[in-house]
Amino acid sequence: MRIKFPAVKLTDYAARWEELEKSANPFAVVVMAHLKALETKKSYSRRRYWKLHLCRSLYDRGYSRKNVILLFDFIDWMMRLPEAAEELFLDEMNTFEEERKMRYINSAERIGEKRGIEKGILLGIDQGLQQGLQQGIEQSIRRLLLNGFKPAEVARLLNADKKIVIRISKEVRKSDESPE
Repeated sequence: MRIKFPAVKLTDYAARWEELEKSANPFAVVVMAHLKALETKKSYSRRRYWKLHLCRSLYDRGYSRKNVILLFDFIDWMMRLPEAAEELFLDEMNTFEEERKMRYINSAERIGEKRGIEKGILLGIDQGLQQGLQQGIEQSIRRLLLNGFKPAEVARLLNADKKIVIRISKEVRKSDESPE
Protein backbone atom coordinates (compact mmCIF):
# COMPACT_ATOMS: atom_id res chain seq x y z
CA MET A 1 0.00 0.00 0.00
CA ARG A 2 1.26 3.48 -0.88
CA ILE A 3 0.05 6.88 0.09
CA LYS A 4 1.14 9.89 -1.91
CA PHE A 5 1.07 13.40 -0.49
CA PRO A 6 1.55 16.37 -2.75
CA ALA A 7 4.38 18.62 -1.62
CA VAL A 8 4.28 22.35 -1.99
CA LYS A 9 7.28 24.60 -1.55
CA LEU A 10 6.14 28.03 -0.45
CA THR A 11 9.23 29.67 -1.93
CA ASP A 12 7.97 28.62 -5.38
CA TYR A 13 5.18 31.16 -4.91
CA ALA A 14 7.62 34.08 -4.96
CA ALA A 15 7.31 34.14 -8.75
CA ARG A 16 3.52 34.36 -8.38
CA TRP A 17 3.50 37.43 -6.11
CA GLU A 18 0.95 39.40 -8.17
CA GLU A 19 -1.41 36.44 -8.09
CA LEU A 20 -1.05 36.23 -4.31
CA GLU A 21 -1.77 39.95 -3.91
CA LYS A 22 -4.98 39.65 -5.93
CA SER A 23 -6.20 36.52 -4.17
CA ALA A 24 -8.98 36.74 -1.57
CA ASN A 25 -7.79 33.49 -0.01
CA PRO A 26 -6.37 34.15 3.51
CA PHE A 27 -3.62 31.60 2.85
CA ALA A 28 -2.27 33.94 0.18
CA VAL A 29 -1.51 36.42 2.98
CA VAL A 30 0.11 33.65 5.02
CA VAL A 31 2.34 32.71 2.08
CA MET A 32 3.25 36.36 1.41
CA ALA A 33 4.17 36.90 5.08
CA HIS A 34 6.37 33.80 4.99
CA LEU A 35 8.09 34.87 1.76
CA LYS A 36 8.76 38.40 3.01
CA ALA A 37 9.97 37.12 6.38
CA LEU A 38 12.56 35.01 4.57
CA GLU A 39 13.48 37.77 2.14
CA THR A 40 13.93 40.44 4.82
CA LYS A 41 15.75 38.34 7.38
CA LYS A 42 18.75 40.72 7.38
CA SER A 43 17.00 44.05 6.78
CA TYR A 44 14.65 45.20 9.50
CA SER A 45 13.74 48.41 7.67
CA ARG A 46 12.56 46.39 4.66
CA ARG A 47 10.81 43.93 6.96
CA ARG A 48 8.99 46.80 8.66
CA TYR A 49 7.94 48.12 5.24
CA TRP A 50 6.57 44.74 4.15
CA LYS A 51 4.92 44.02 7.48
CA LEU A 52 3.13 47.36 7.23
CA HIS A 53 2.21 46.70 3.59
CA LEU A 54 0.75 43.27 4.37
CA CYS A 55 -1.14 44.45 7.45
CA ARG A 56 -2.64 47.40 5.58
CA SER A 57 -3.68 45.11 2.74
CA LEU A 58 -5.83 43.10 5.19
CA TYR A 59 -8.27 45.99 5.37
CA ASP A 60 -8.68 46.08 1.58
CA ARG A 61 -9.26 42.35 1.03
CA GLY A 62 -12.82 42.26 2.30
CA TYR A 63 -12.08 39.99 5.25
CA SER A 64 -14.25 39.97 8.33
CA ARG A 65 -13.03 41.87 11.37
CA LYS A 66 -12.23 38.54 13.04
CA ASN A 67 -10.10 37.35 10.09
CA VAL A 68 -8.26 40.67 9.93
CA ILE A 69 -7.34 40.32 13.59
CA LEU A 70 -6.26 36.69 13.23
CA LEU A 71 -4.16 37.38 10.13
CA PHE A 72 -2.67 40.49 11.73
CA ASP A 73 -1.70 38.35 14.70
CA PHE A 74 -0.06 35.81 12.38
CA ILE A 75 1.88 38.45 10.43
CA ASP A 76 2.97 40.03 13.70
CA TRP A 77 4.29 36.67 14.86
CA MET A 78 5.90 35.76 11.53
CA MET A 79 7.64 39.08 10.92
CA ARG A 80 9.19 39.92 14.29
CA LEU A 81 11.03 43.22 14.58
CA PRO A 82 13.50 44.63 17.09
CA GLU A 83 11.89 46.93 19.66
CA ALA A 84 12.75 50.26 17.94
CA ALA A 85 11.50 49.07 14.53
CA GLU A 86 8.40 47.56 16.16
CA GLU A 87 7.55 50.89 17.77
CA LEU A 88 7.84 52.65 14.39
CA PHE A 89 5.65 49.99 12.82
CA LEU A 90 3.03 50.34 15.56
CA ASP A 91 2.97 54.13 15.18
CA GLU A 92 2.48 53.78 11.42
CA MET A 93 -0.21 51.14 11.86
CA ASN A 94 -2.09 53.18 14.46
CA THR A 95 -2.01 56.23 12.15
CA PHE A 96 -3.35 54.07 9.32
CA GLU A 97 -6.16 52.70 11.49
CA GLU A 98 -7.11 56.20 12.66
CA GLU A 99 -7.23 57.46 9.06
CA ARG A 100 -9.45 54.54 8.08
CA LYS A 101 -11.53 54.85 11.26
CA MET A 102 -11.12 51.08 11.68
CA ARG A 103 -9.75 50.51 15.14
CA TYR A 104 -9.20 46.77 15.47
CA ILE A 105 -7.37 45.28 18.43
CA ASN A 106 -3.77 45.01 17.39
CA SER A 107 -0.33 44.23 18.59
CA ALA A 108 0.14 47.79 19.81
CA GLU A 109 -2.52 47.32 22.46
CA ARG A 110 -1.41 43.81 23.39
CA ILE A 111 2.26 44.79 23.59
CA GLY A 112 1.45 47.97 25.53
CA GLU A 113 -0.67 46.11 28.05
CA LYS A 114 1.88 43.33 28.43
CA ARG A 115 4.83 45.74 28.83
CA GLY A 116 2.86 47.86 31.28
CA ILE A 117 2.08 44.85 33.42
CA GLU A 118 5.64 43.51 33.23
CA LYS A 119 7.18 46.89 34.06
CA GLY A 120 4.71 47.42 36.88
CA ILE A 121 5.57 44.07 38.40
CA LEU A 122 9.33 44.46 37.88
CA LEU A 123 9.51 48.04 39.12
CA GLY A 124 7.05 47.55 41.97
CA ILE A 125 4.87 50.42 40.78
CA ASP A 126 1.97 51.17 43.08
CA GLN A 127 -1.24 49.20 43.09
CA GLY A 128 -3.25 52.03 41.52
CA LEU A 129 -1.28 51.75 38.29
CA GLN A 130 -1.68 47.97 38.32
CA GLN A 131 -5.43 48.35 38.74
CA GLY A 132 -5.51 50.82 35.85
CA LEU A 133 -3.66 48.38 33.63
CA GLN A 134 -6.01 45.57 34.67
CA GLN A 135 -9.03 47.73 33.82
CA GLY A 136 -7.56 48.40 30.37
CA ILE A 137 -7.14 44.69 29.75
CA GLU A 138 -10.68 44.00 30.95
CA GLN A 139 -12.05 46.68 28.61
CA SER A 140 -10.25 45.03 25.68
CA ILE A 141 -11.68 41.66 26.71
CA ARG A 142 -15.22 43.10 26.90
CA ARG A 143 -14.85 44.78 23.51
CA LEU A 144 -13.79 41.55 21.82
CA LEU A 145 -16.52 39.53 23.53
CA LEU A 146 -19.15 42.08 22.47
CA ASN A 147 -17.86 41.78 18.91
CA GLY A 148 -18.60 38.07 18.85
CA PHE A 149 -15.26 36.53 19.79
CA LYS A 150 -15.37 33.38 21.87
CA PRO A 151 -13.69 33.45 25.32
CA ALA A 152 -10.95 31.02 24.22
CA GLU A 153 -10.12 33.25 21.22
CA VAL A 154 -10.01 36.36 23.40
CA ALA A 155 -7.72 34.67 25.92
CA ARG A 156 -5.36 33.63 23.12
CA LEU A 157 -5.40 36.98 21.29
CA LEU A 158 -4.74 39.02 24.42
CA ASN A 159 -2.63 36.42 26.18
CA ALA A 160 -5.07 36.83 29.08
CA ASP A 161 -5.91 34.55 31.96
CA LYS A 162 -8.76 32.27 30.85
CA LYS A 163 -10.50 32.51 34.23
CA ILE A 164 -10.69 36.31 33.93
CA VAL A 165 -12.01 36.09 30.37
CA ILE A 166 -14.70 33.60 31.42
CA ARG A 167 -15.72 35.81 34.37
CA ILE A 168 -16.03 38.84 32.11
CA SER A 169 -17.87 36.75 29.51
CA LYS A 170 -20.49 35.87 32.14
CA GLU A 171 -20.80 39.55 33.09
CA VAL A 172 -21.26 40.52 29.44
CA ARG A 173 -23.95 37.87 28.94
CA LYS A 174 -25.79 39.01 32.09
CA SER A 175 -25.76 42.64 30.95
CA ASP A 176 -27.12 41.58 27.53
CA GLU A 177 -29.93 39.60 29.16
CA SER A 178 -31.03 42.22 31.70
CA PRO A 179 -33.79 44.65 30.64
CA GLU A 180 -32.78 48.28 30.33
